[in-house]
Amino acid sequence: MHRMAEIIKSVDKTHKRLGNMTAVNILGALAGKCVLNVAVAGTGKSTATNTVKQLFKDNVITFDSITRNGLKYYQKELDGFRGVVIIDDIGKIDTEYTRITTITTMAELTYSHEVKKSTNQIHLDISGFHGSALMNVQPVVMPRVVKRTDWDANIRDKTIRYYHLYRATEPTLTLPKVKLDSDIDITSVRPVKQDDPRLRALMAEYKGLWSKARALQHLRDLVRAMAAVDGRKRVKDEDFTLLAKILTPLKVEKHLLIKQDLEGKKTFRHNYMCLLTEFISYDVVTIDTICDNYGVSKATAYRILNIYHNEVLITPDKGQRVILPTPSMKKIIDEVDIYKGGGACG
Repeated sequence: MHRMAEIIKSVDKTHKRLGNMTAVNILGALAGKCVLNVAVAGTGKSTATNTVKQLFKDNVITFDSITRNGLKYYQKELDGFRGVVIIDDIGKIDTEYTRITTITTMAELTYSHEVKKSTNQIHLDISGFHGSALMNVQPVVMPRVVKRTDWDANIRDKTIRYYHLYRATEPTLTLPKVKLDSDIDITSVRPVKQDDPRLRALMAEYKGLWSKARALQHLRDLVRAMAAVDGRKRVKDEDFTLLAKILTPLKVEKHLLIKQDLEGKKTFRHNYMCLLTEFISYDVVTIDTICDNYGVSKATAYRILNIYHNEVLITPDKGQRVILPTPSMKKIIDEVDIYKGGGACG
Protein backbone atom coordinates (compact mmCIF):
# COMPACT_ATOMS: atom_id res chain seq x y z
CA MET A 1 0.00 0.00 0.00
CA HIS A 2 1.17 3.54 -0.78
CA ARG A 3 2.50 5.21 2.36
CA MET A 4 0.06 8.12 1.95
CA ALA A 5 -2.83 5.66 1.75
CA GLU A 6 -1.60 4.14 5.02
CA ILE A 7 -1.52 7.61 6.63
CA ILE A 8 -5.09 8.34 5.53
CA LYS A 9 -6.27 4.96 6.81
CA SER A 10 -4.50 5.48 10.13
CA VAL A 11 -6.02 8.94 10.68
CA ASP A 12 -9.51 7.75 9.69
CA LYS A 13 -9.29 4.93 12.22
CA THR A 14 -9.17 7.37 15.16
CA HIS A 15 -10.58 10.52 13.53
CA LYS A 16 -13.36 9.48 11.19
CA ARG A 17 -13.08 10.99 7.68
CA LEU A 18 -10.26 13.38 8.59
CA GLY A 19 -7.52 11.41 6.81
CA ASN A 20 -7.97 13.05 3.44
CA MET A 21 -7.70 16.64 4.70
CA THR A 22 -4.65 15.65 6.72
CA ALA A 23 -3.11 14.17 3.57
CA VAL A 24 -3.71 17.35 1.54
CA ASN A 25 -2.01 19.42 4.24
CA ILE A 26 0.96 17.06 4.40
CA LEU A 27 1.35 17.25 0.62
CA GLY A 28 0.99 21.03 0.70
CA ALA A 29 3.64 21.28 3.40
CA LEU A 30 6.10 19.09 1.45
CA ALA A 31 5.41 20.82 -1.87
CA GLY A 32 5.71 24.37 -0.50
CA LYS A 33 2.09 25.33 -1.21
CA CYS A 34 -0.40 27.73 0.30
CA VAL A 35 -3.38 25.59 1.34
CA LEU A 36 -6.75 27.04 2.35
CA ASN A 37 -8.74 24.51 4.38
CA VAL A 38 -12.33 25.64 3.88
CA ALA A 39 -14.79 23.97 6.25
CA VAL A 40 -17.50 24.79 8.77
CA ALA A 41 -16.69 24.97 12.48
CA GLY A 42 -16.33 21.63 14.22
CA THR A 43 -15.08 19.63 11.26
CA GLY A 44 -11.46 19.07 12.30
CA LYS A 45 -9.52 21.83 10.49
CA SER A 46 -7.38 22.58 13.52
CA THR A 47 -6.80 18.88 14.17
CA ALA A 48 -5.49 18.41 10.63
CA THR A 49 -3.10 21.39 10.76
CA ASN A 50 -1.99 20.54 14.31
CA THR A 51 -1.16 17.05 13.07
CA VAL A 52 1.11 18.60 10.45
CA LYS A 53 2.57 20.84 13.17
CA GLN A 54 3.35 17.74 15.20
CA LEU A 55 4.98 16.06 12.18
CA PHE A 56 7.28 18.97 11.35
CA LYS A 57 7.84 19.94 15.01
CA ASP A 58 10.53 22.65 15.32
CA ASN A 59 10.22 23.69 11.68
CA VAL A 60 6.80 25.34 12.17
CA ILE A 61 5.80 28.97 12.73
CA THR A 62 2.25 29.84 13.82
CA PHE A 63 0.54 33.20 13.32
CA ASP A 64 -2.86 34.59 14.30
CA SER A 65 -2.63 36.89 11.28
CA ILE A 66 0.04 38.46 9.12
CA THR A 67 0.00 41.36 6.67
CA ARG A 68 2.78 42.53 4.38
CA ASN A 69 3.70 45.26 6.86
CA GLY A 70 3.53 42.73 9.69
CA LEU A 71 6.19 40.60 8.00
CA LYS A 72 8.85 43.13 9.00
CA TYR A 73 8.83 41.63 12.49
CA TYR A 74 9.61 38.16 11.13
CA GLN A 75 12.20 38.88 8.45
CA LYS A 76 14.93 36.87 10.17
CA GLU A 77 12.71 33.83 10.77
CA LEU A 78 11.22 33.79 7.25
CA ASP A 79 14.32 34.61 5.22
CA GLY A 80 15.43 31.28 3.74
CA PHE A 81 12.66 29.48 5.65
CA ARG A 82 11.81 25.94 4.48
CA GLY A 83 9.25 24.93 7.06
CA VAL A 84 5.51 25.34 7.59
CA VAL A 85 3.55 28.48 8.49
CA ILE A 86 0.19 27.71 10.11
CA ILE A 87 -2.67 30.16 10.66
CA ASP A 88 -5.35 28.31 12.59
CA ASP A 89 -8.45 30.41 11.96
CA ILE A 90 -8.73 33.29 9.49
CA GLY A 91 -12.19 34.02 10.89
CA LYS A 92 -10.72 35.08 14.26
CA ILE A 93 -8.82 37.95 12.63
CA ASP A 94 -10.47 41.20 13.67
CA THR A 95 -11.02 43.00 10.36
CA GLU A 96 -12.01 41.99 6.84
CA TYR A 97 -9.01 43.85 5.42
CA THR A 98 -6.56 41.93 7.62
CA ARG A 99 -8.21 38.59 6.76
CA ILE A 100 -7.80 39.23 3.05
CA THR A 101 -4.26 40.60 3.29
CA THR A 102 -3.20 37.65 5.47
CA ILE A 103 -4.32 35.20 2.78
CA THR A 104 -2.84 37.34 -0.01
CA THR A 105 0.48 37.83 1.77
CA MET A 106 1.04 34.13 2.43
CA ALA A 107 -0.12 33.16 -1.09
CA GLU A 108 2.38 35.59 -2.58
CA LEU A 109 5.21 34.53 -0.28
CA THR A 110 4.81 30.79 -0.91
CA TYR A 111 4.49 31.32 -4.65
CA SER A 112 7.11 34.01 -5.31
CA HIS A 113 9.51 32.94 -2.52
CA GLU A 114 10.16 36.57 -1.66
CA VAL A 115 8.54 39.81 -0.54
CA LYS A 116 10.26 43.14 -1.02
CA LYS A 117 8.94 46.52 0.04
CA SER A 118 10.74 49.79 0.69
CA THR A 119 9.05 53.01 1.81
CA ASN A 120 9.83 55.85 4.20
CA GLN A 121 8.26 53.82 7.01
CA ILE A 122 9.35 50.26 6.22
CA HIS A 123 12.11 48.30 4.54
CA LEU A 124 11.15 44.67 3.96
CA ASP A 125 13.31 42.12 2.18
CA ILE A 126 12.48 38.43 2.57
CA SER A 127 14.03 36.08 0.04
CA GLY A 128 14.70 32.40 -0.35
CA PHE A 129 11.40 31.46 1.31
CA HIS A 130 10.63 27.89 0.25
CA GLY A 131 8.16 27.03 2.97
CA SER A 132 4.44 26.38 2.91
CA ALA A 133 1.39 28.00 4.47
CA LEU A 134 -1.64 26.16 5.86
CA MET A 135 -4.64 28.36 6.70
CA ASN A 136 -8.04 27.41 8.09
CA VAL A 137 -11.06 29.30 6.78
CA GLN A 138 -14.77 29.03 7.53
CA PRO A 139 -17.15 29.22 4.53
CA VAL A 140 -18.77 32.39 5.88
CA VAL A 141 -15.48 34.24 5.26
CA MET A 142 -15.21 33.15 1.62
CA PRO A 143 -17.87 35.45 0.05
CA ARG A 144 -15.79 38.49 0.97
CA VAL A 145 -12.58 36.81 -0.15
CA VAL A 146 -13.81 36.03 -3.67
CA LYS A 147 -15.30 39.50 -4.15
CA ARG A 148 -11.95 41.23 -3.71
CA THR A 149 -9.66 41.95 -6.64
CA ASP A 150 -7.01 40.00 -4.69
CA TRP A 151 -8.88 36.80 -5.60
CA ASP A 152 -8.12 37.03 -9.32
CA ALA A 153 -4.79 38.81 -8.86
CA ASN A 154 -3.29 36.45 -6.28
CA ILE A 155 -5.44 34.04 -4.32
CA ARG A 156 -7.07 31.92 -7.04
CA ASP A 157 -3.90 30.90 -8.84
CA LYS A 158 -1.53 30.78 -5.87
CA THR A 159 -3.54 28.70 -3.39
CA ILE A 160 -4.95 25.19 -3.15
CA ARG A 161 -8.48 25.37 -1.77
CA TYR A 162 -9.45 22.15 -0.04
CA TYR A 163 -13.15 21.89 0.85
CA HIS A 164 -13.71 19.56 3.79
CA LEU A 165 -17.35 18.38 3.90
CA TYR A 166 -17.45 16.12 6.96
CA ARG A 167 -18.47 16.95 10.51
CA ALA A 168 -16.67 15.36 13.43
CA THR A 169 -19.69 13.24 14.38
CA GLU A 170 -17.51 11.25 16.79
CA PRO A 171 -15.08 13.88 18.18
CA THR A 172 -11.66 12.77 19.40
CA LEU A 173 -9.71 15.23 21.54
CA THR A 174 -6.23 13.79 20.95
CA LEU A 175 -4.30 14.21 17.70
CA PRO A 176 -3.93 11.35 15.21
CA LYS A 177 -0.71 9.36 15.45
CA VAL A 178 1.05 9.93 12.14
CA LYS A 179 4.65 9.36 11.09
CA LEU A 180 6.52 10.29 7.93
CA ASP A 181 8.91 7.39 7.48
CA SER A 182 10.60 8.83 4.40
CA ASP A 183 13.31 11.48 4.66
CA ILE A 184 13.38 12.13 0.90
CA ASP A 185 13.00 15.80 0.04
CA ILE A 186 10.70 16.73 -2.82
CA THR A 187 13.63 18.33 -4.64
CA SER A 188 15.21 14.88 -4.88
CA VAL A 189 12.21 13.53 -6.80
CA ARG A 190 12.63 13.63 -10.56
CA PRO A 191 10.22 16.20 -12.09
CA VAL A 192 7.38 14.97 -14.28
CA LYS A 193 7.57 16.07 -17.91
CA GLN A 194 4.98 18.64 -18.95
CA ASP A 195 3.65 16.43 -21.73
CA ASP A 196 3.30 13.36 -19.49
CA PRO A 197 -0.17 11.96 -20.35
CA ARG A 198 -0.83 11.14 -16.70
CA LEU A 199 -0.26 14.78 -15.79
CA ARG A 200 -2.43 15.97 -18.67
CA ALA A 201 -5.24 13.69 -17.53
CA LEU A 202 -4.96 15.07 -14.00
CA MET A 203 -5.04 18.63 -15.30
CA ALA A 204 -8.17 17.89 -17.34
CA GLU A 205 -9.87 16.56 -14.22
CA TYR A 206 -9.17 19.69 -12.19
CA LYS A 207 -9.34 22.39 -14.85
CA GLY A 208 -10.92 25.66 -13.82
CA LEU A 209 -9.39 25.75 -10.35
CA TRP A 210 -6.31 27.56 -11.61
CA SER A 211 -4.98 28.92 -14.89
CA LYS A 212 -3.39 26.29 -17.11
CA ALA A 213 0.18 27.26 -16.20
CA ARG A 214 -0.51 27.28 -12.46
CA ALA A 215 -2.40 23.97 -12.64
CA LEU A 216 0.62 22.43 -14.33
CA GLN A 217 2.92 23.74 -11.62
CA HIS A 218 0.74 22.78 -8.64
CA LEU A 219 -0.04 19.27 -9.84
CA ARG A 220 3.57 18.52 -10.81
CA ASP A 221 4.71 19.56 -7.34
CA LEU A 222 1.98 17.62 -5.54
CA VAL A 223 2.65 14.39 -7.41
CA ARG A 224 6.35 14.70 -6.59
CA ALA A 225 5.37 15.15 -2.93
CA MET A 226 3.34 11.92 -3.22
CA ALA A 227 6.43 10.04 -4.39
CA ALA A 228 8.53 11.60 -1.60
CA VAL A 229 6.05 10.41 1.05
CA ASP A 230 6.37 6.90 -0.37
CA GLY A 231 10.17 7.08 -0.19
CA ARG A 232 10.86 7.24 -3.93
CA LYS A 233 12.80 9.58 -6.19
CA ARG A 234 10.72 8.70 -9.23
CA VAL A 235 7.00 9.23 -9.71
CA LYS A 236 4.83 6.17 -10.44
CA ASP A 237 1.30 5.65 -11.73
CA GLU A 238 0.02 5.03 -8.22
CA ASP A 239 1.04 8.57 -7.22
CA PHE A 240 -1.20 10.04 -9.91
CA THR A 241 -4.08 7.69 -9.10
CA LEU A 242 -4.05 8.40 -5.38
CA LEU A 243 -3.50 12.15 -5.84
CA ALA A 244 -6.53 12.33 -8.17
CA LYS A 245 -8.66 10.72 -5.46
CA ILE A 246 -7.27 12.89 -2.66
CA LEU A 247 -8.06 16.07 -4.61
CA THR A 248 -11.66 15.02 -5.36
CA PRO A 249 -13.29 17.53 -2.94
CA LEU A 250 -11.70 20.42 -4.87
CA LYS A 251 -14.28 19.77 -7.59
CA VAL A 252 -17.01 21.26 -5.41
CA GLU A 253 -15.66 24.77 -5.99
CA LYS A 254 -17.38 25.08 -9.37
CA HIS A 255 -20.70 24.57 -7.58
CA LEU A 256 -19.90 27.04 -4.81
CA LEU A 257 -18.29 29.87 -6.75
CA ILE A 258 -20.84 31.51 -9.04
CA LYS A 259 -19.82 34.15 -11.58
CA GLN A 260 -22.28 36.74 -12.85
CA ASP A 261 -19.90 37.81 -15.64
CA LEU A 262 -16.95 36.30 -17.50
CA GLU A 263 -14.84 38.75 -15.52
CA GLY A 264 -16.00 40.61 -12.48
CA LYS A 265 -18.52 39.90 -9.76
CA LYS A 266 -18.47 36.50 -8.06
CA THR A 267 -20.57 34.93 -5.32
CA PHE A 268 -19.53 32.18 -2.92
CA ARG A 269 -22.50 30.11 -1.76
CA HIS A 270 -21.42 29.46 1.82
CA ASN A 271 -24.88 28.31 2.97
CA TYR A 272 -24.91 25.81 0.13
CA MET A 273 -21.58 24.40 1.35
CA CYS A 274 -23.03 24.12 4.86
CA LEU A 275 -25.97 22.11 3.52
CA LEU A 276 -23.66 19.83 1.55
CA THR A 277 -21.67 19.24 4.74
CA GLU A 278 -24.82 18.20 6.64
CA PHE A 279 -26.01 15.81 3.92
CA ILE A 280 -22.60 14.18 3.60
CA SER A 281 -22.03 13.95 7.36
CA TYR A 282 -25.36 12.47 8.44
CA ASP A 283 -27.65 9.72 7.21
CA VAL A 284 -30.66 11.78 8.31
CA VAL A 285 -30.76 15.59 8.42
CA THR A 286 -33.60 17.37 10.22
CA ILE A 287 -34.50 20.98 10.92
CA ASP A 288 -33.25 20.39 14.45
CA THR A 289 -29.89 19.21 13.05
CA ILE A 290 -29.49 22.50 11.18
CA CYS A 291 -30.58 24.57 14.20
CA ASP A 292 -28.29 22.75 16.63
CA ASN A 293 -25.17 22.73 14.42
CA TYR A 294 -25.39 26.39 13.40
CA GLY A 295 -27.07 27.90 16.44
CA VAL A 296 -30.00 29.36 14.49
CA SER A 297 -33.75 29.48 15.06
CA LYS A 298 -36.17 27.32 13.09
CA ALA A 299 -37.44 30.45 11.35
CA THR A 300 -33.91 31.23 10.13
CA ALA A 301 -33.34 27.62 9.07
CA TYR A 302 -36.57 27.58 7.03
CA ARG A 303 -35.74 30.94 5.44
CA ILE A 304 -32.34 29.70 4.26
CA LEU A 305 -33.72 26.36 3.08
CA ASN A 306 -36.40 28.15 1.05
CA ILE A 307 -33.65 29.96 -0.86
CA TYR A 308 -32.37 26.54 -1.94
CA HIS A 309 -35.77 25.07 -2.81
CA ASN A 310 -34.32 23.63 -6.04
CA GLU A 311 -31.64 21.75 -4.09
CA VAL A 312 -33.44 20.56 -0.94
CA LEU A 313 -36.75 18.99 -0.02
CA ILE A 314 -38.45 19.27 3.37
CA THR A 315 -40.60 16.26 4.22
CA PRO A 316 -42.43 15.14 7.39
CA ASP A 317 -41.17 11.92 8.96
CA LYS A 318 -42.49 10.66 12.31
CA GLY A 319 -43.24 14.15 13.48
CA GLN A 320 -39.88 15.59 12.37
CA ARG A 321 -39.10 17.79 9.40
CA VAL A 322 -36.47 15.85 7.45
CA ILE A 323 -34.28 17.65 4.90
CA LEU A 324 -33.40 15.71 1.74
CA PRO A 325 -31.16 16.62 -1.22
CA THR A 326 -32.85 16.84 -4.60
CA PRO A 327 -31.46 14.65 -7.42
CA SER A 328 -29.36 17.58 -8.68
CA MET A 329 -27.71 18.08 -5.29
CA LYS A 330 -27.36 14.32 -4.81
CA LYS A 331 -25.40 14.23 -8.06
CA ILE A 332 -22.96 16.82 -6.69
CA ILE A 333 -22.64 14.90 -3.41
CA ASP A 334 -21.78 11.73 -5.31
CA GLU A 335 -19.16 13.67 -7.29
CA VAL A 336 -17.30 15.17 -4.32
CA ASP A 337 -17.83 12.70 -1.45
CA ILE A 338 -14.48 10.94 -1.31
CA TYR A 339 -15.62 8.59 1.48
CA LYS A 340 -18.68 7.22 -0.30
CA GLY A 341 -18.72 3.43 -0.46
CA GLY A 342 -15.97 3.06 2.14
CA GLY A 343 -12.74 4.84 2.96
CA ALA A 344 -10.90 7.60 1.14
CA CYS A 345 -8.48 5.01 -0.14
CA GLY A 346 -10.92 2.12 -0.41
